[in-house]
Amino acid sequence: MLVAVDPGLGVLPLWWSAGRILSKDPSDPVVAEMCEVAKVQGAKVQGDDGEHDDA
Repeated sequence: MLVAVDPGLGVLPLWWSAGRILSKDPSDPVVAEMCEVAKVQGAKVQGDDGEHDDA
């Protein structure tokens, strides 16, 4: 399990599985940070309904 610190939530768990990082109901700041990490890694942030987030 990976852990991201979110000032609004304290600690938010992130799971890494099959080459993906998963989260449950991330806050906007966490999604923004996930987008930054994805950009560096050449990856995408995708929601449950298949939408892509470019935050």
